[in-house]
Amino acid sequence: MTGNIENWTHYTFAPLELPKNERLYSLIIDHEADMQWVRLENGILHILPEVNGRGYSGSGPSDLAAMIEQIVEADGYGVVAKERETLPSDKVFNWVSSPAASRTQELTLEQLKALCRTGMVG
Repeated sequence: MTGNIENWTHYTFAPLELPKNERLYSLIIDHEADMQWVRLENGILHILPEVNGRGYSGSGPSDLAAMIEQIVEADGYGVVAKERETLPSDKVFNWVSSPAASRTQELTLEQLKALCRTGMVG
């Protein structure tokens, strides 16, 4: 690489899905980096799958809320980025939009299930 670092362009690629037959253990909301991560049961970290070019911060909390619901519905398997067909539930959307979600934290699959049931993680 050559040239002035101020002129470099950096790209981050996110997966469209997690590896087949791997189960999500936890979701990491990394507030400082403005990223969402997935820890699998085997401990490997991945960027949370996302629809090409969308991410989870620019579109507001609705995409993250919908992904959390998808994760819970699939019991942590088959996490795939896809366009939303419906709006997320108010319980999950309200939590993702609240100050409770605006800090760095790691939420287990069981906490995500509780969130979908009750609107709270603990």
